[in-house]
Amino acid sequence: NLNVKAENLRLREHELEELSHYSKGTADVEYKFPWGFDEIWGIADRTDFDLKQHQIHSGSNMEYLDPTTNEKYIPYCVEPAVGVERLFLTFLTDSYEEQELEKIVLLGHSMGGFIAQEYTFKNSGKINKLIFNKIIRANSIVSVFCLYLS
Repeated sequence: NLNVKAENLRLREHELEELSHYSKGTADVEYKFPWGFDEIWGIADRTDFDLKQHQIHSGSNMEYLDPTTNEKYIPYCVEPAVGVERLFLTFLTDSYEEQELEKIVLLGHSMGGFIAQEYTFKNSGKINKLIFNKIIRANSIVSVFCLYLS
């Protein structure tokens, strides 16, 4: 489970007129992007086309001997085509969520934690929450924090 919403995925088999000359059948795993469904992973039954072509043009014997039946044949190839970029875009798109939040001021690293504390003490009536994250020691610098302003 890759935590992609099931309603955003579909498996689409290619129509006969869409198939490549070498393909006996092709299916795409598609994702519903903001612009509509688009392929993220293609799977093609390339039959024995590739190995036959290699055998014809190289002169190499590409036949396989089945040890059980003693029959020779050229194996079929199945081509899964997937890219990291497509999957990354899928995960990024599927996890994107807009939220209606109060105004948030994020004041980075370094002395920011101390500045946020100082600001809070001076303006306590304007601040709903002051959240600190990743405090190492009592005297250390706060690495990340947020001010929630009213």
